Amino acid sequence: MRSRNNFFPVTKAPCIGLRIVHTAGILLLLVASTFGQDRGITIEGDDLTLKEAFEQIEAQSSYTIAYNMSRLDSTQKRSFLLRNAGIDEVLRELLQGTGWSYYIEENHIIMVQKKEPAKKVTQRIRGRVYDKQTRLPLPFAAVRIRNERAESVLTDEEGFFEFTGLPPGRYDLRVSCLGYESFLYNEIILISGNMPFVEIGLIENPFPLDEVVITSPTRKEQPFNPMILAGGRMISAEESSRFAGGFDDPARLVTSLAGVEGSVGDNSVIIHGYAPHLLGWRLEGMEIANPNHFADLTTMGGGIFSALSSEVLGSLDFLTGAYPAEYGNALSGIFDMQLRQGNNLHHQYSIEAGIIGVNVAAEGPLSEKKEASYLFHYRNATFALIKNFIPDMEINNFGYQDPLLNSGSLTKRETLYRCGE
Repeated sequence: MRSRNNFFPVTKAPCIGLRIVHTAGILLLLVASTFGQDRGITIEGDDLTLKEAFEQIEAQSSYTIAYNMSRLDSTQKRSFLLRNAGIDEVLRELLQGTGWSYYIEENHIIMVQKKEPAKKVTQRIRGRVYDKQTRLPLPFAAVRIRNERAESVLTDEEGFFEFTGLPPGRYDLRVSCLGYESFLYNEIILISGNMPFVEIGLIENPFPLDEVVITSPTRKEQPFNPMILAGGRMISAEESSRFAGGFDDPARLVTSLAGVEGSVGDNSVIIHGYAPHLLGWRLEGMEIANPNHFADLTTMGGGIFSALSSEVLGSLDFLTGAYPAEYGNALSGIFDMQLRQGNNLHHQYSIEAGIIGVNVAAEGPLSEKKEASYLFHYRNATFALIKNFIPDMEINNFGYQDPLLNSGSLTKRETLYRCGE
């Protein structure tokens, strides 16, 4: 007995052939479809609209383009020169500068509008710091904001302050000022639609300070001339003007020093018993004669009034012995006087009247670039002026005039001096 398979044999070859043909057809369709999509696109022309460019893309490929006509301005014209370019390159060129982008889903190109990044919301805190009792503003008070950046500002002359660029949130302010109690302002709510303005009053908190003592570094025992090692002393013009009965005369002032003796009726100076005419006088480094009015009337070397006012004198050195080599022609002592410089920043004027005479002085800058200045002083005897108004008054040979001009810079000086008339 034979098997049924021997009578009805089963042949599978034709079915396998059909399946192979079907699979090959599908592959050919996919390749053709892919080739059609990846085929280069050419767009050339001047003044082409986006709508016309989109139509050329649809004509040269299997893609369809979808976009919102009310939002995308497809009528704007541009010039294009694209040859055998891929779909991505073409779309990037078309949408450049429009604010639009795209994405591809199968054979559909969908245009989407780019989303702008959200702007960072910031706000400001403004305020004013004042004295709680007087209500006056407090300038230069330190205001510190307590956040992760720990920012701080100073109030202006009106007491106002401001913080900028703060994100919304809750903030605390600490305010401090010298002489006042510190203050903490809590829970300032900062939102985007509200800019807070805070007023902070501080309570005065005075505290005692240690005593401040200001001393002058001037050493009067050290002369102005560095060559003087012993037997010298520096005297300022202010000292002679403050000396009681000194008539602004430094010669009368030195009579109070040890080893120096003077006279009540004149300004003669006797040093260690030497006669007054043995005293040497120097002005601006030059030896001068006895600079006194009515000299040698009662005593040789003395006089009644000094021809040099304390208004024009700077510093002077008084030597009683051990003279340096630059000094000579003196046995008892030396008066080495210097004239002061005028004010090289501002003009100043003064007038003074007294028993000695009427003084008029002026000083000020000559040139700001060279720091040059001038100093002018004029003195006329009081009795000579009275005689002009009272002719019958018997005053003979008691008049004098002292003009003086000192000008120059700190490095070069010129002095014009004249006394007596």
